[in-house]
Amino acid sequence: MLLITADQIWHIVRPLIDFGFCELAEVSDLTNGVLLVNFLYSFFLKSAIGHGAEDLYAVILKTYKMGDYELQLVAVQQGILEPMINFTVVKVLFL
Repeated sequence: MLLITADQIWHIVRPLIDFGFCELAEVSDLTNGVLLVNFLYSFFLKSAIGHGAEDLYAVILKTYKMGDYELQLVAVQQGILEPMINFTVVKVLFL
């Protein structure tokens, strides 16, 4: 994942969860919403992308474990509140 602004680039790596040839529904909408909420909560880009990636990973992993292709937002609520994994956020560039 990359978060790019006019003067900063932040990068985060997370494991790929392979759903085969099927695509998950509405992942881009979820990504935008999660990043916005986390940014409004903390006002720090590093925190927003870090917590956003944790939230996205929890939702996608739960969806995968339930064998579904529609995001399982309700089923993963606790996983969002208490993330099982923390990702390292790296600042790639500062202009």
